[in-house]
Amino acid sequence: MNLTELLMDKARIYAEKPAVVFADRSYSYGHLSQSVKEHAALLSHLGVRKGDRVALQLPKGMEFIYLHLAVLSLGAITLPLNPAYTDSGD
Repeated sequence: MNLTELLMDKARIYAEKPAVVFADRSYSYGHLSQSVKEHAALLSHLGVRKGDRVALQLPKGMEFIYLHLAVLSLGAITLPLNPAYTDSGD
């Protein structure tokens, strides 16, 4: 069982309970589960498959969490990139 499967399992039991608190806002297991499913559907539509690598260059936030969990749910691998990285111009 991977992290996303565990969260989805908990969402079935604790849909209204807080799963994540970020920037003074609480996100329930149900909300998290639904958002991850929606992001996973989009990634799947874009062609992301099991074993693929998906680079995410996003600031800290819920969008990163949704996408990271969506990537994991598809069996793909997230490559988190620091959003502060810039082109060296070489």
